Amino acid sequence: MNFGFLLYDSRSGSTLFSSLLHKYDGVTVSLETGFASRVYDYSKPTSTKEEIERFVNHLFVEKHISETGLTKKDVLSCLPIPLTKAAAVENIAKLLFRNDTENFSIIKHPPYYYLRELIRDFPEIKFIFLVRDGRDVHLSKAETTSTSGKKMSTNIIKSALKWKKSSKLIQGYGSRMLVIRYEDLLSQPENTLRKTLEFLGINEMREVRRADDYASRIGDAQKGLHKNLSKPILKSNKAKWLDKMSDEEVYLYQKIAG
Repeated sequence: MNFGFLLYDSRSGSTLFSSLLHKYDGVTVSLETGFASRVYDYSKPTSTKEEIERFVNHLFVEKHISETGLTKKDVLSCLPIPLTKAAAVENIAKLLFRNDTENFSIIKHPPYYYLRELIRDFPEIKFIFLVRDGRDVHLSKAETTSTSGKKMSTNIIKSALKWKKSSKLIQGYGSRMLVIRYEDLLSQPENTLRKTLEFLGINEMREVRRADDYASRIGDAQKGLHKNLSKPILKSNKAKWLDKMSDEEVYLYQKIAG
């Protein structure tokens, strides 16, 4: 199975990017799910049926895994006994993409702290890092109400530190890591998507799915966060910080994020 991960910060355009990439022949993109990070942060034994049942309960604490359509019963049935972390990731990924026959499968989740473990277990794995101007990321978080009913973030210091850390964590992976700028996706979508497909080993740009196919799979609780998916690409959706951030906020953000 050829698979990889889409890495991103929230409000960086990852759902837009996923919906555009998902249209093309040869690649499919999952809904957001952090099961891989849950696998690698699990430290208890998985050598018996009972231990694996506890492991699966641990996976499903992460709410997004259920939104992909996976069930505990399905996951339990696909896991071997005894179970390694590599086998868990591979078998759950196969289950996640069981209805797809594409050449490359992308899991929408940023397992920043487990990239080396993933490379160890899957030497051919690839990562796509989608990065947006951090100042616009902070503004979008401050203006967006999450599914909990609260703003995603209003703390500019935390936003800057998170952006800086994720940018640092993806360094040093060479040809395994493709960096895509959100601003390039807006201004040059076809070139950006062609570059991505070529990175995945797909040389022909052929659309085989409707533009709204990916968006239609997003659960109701998440749809409100992605209202712009039903619209044409908003090429002006960048550099909003120039008008909306004070000089003091810009200085503070840039001082922290670098």
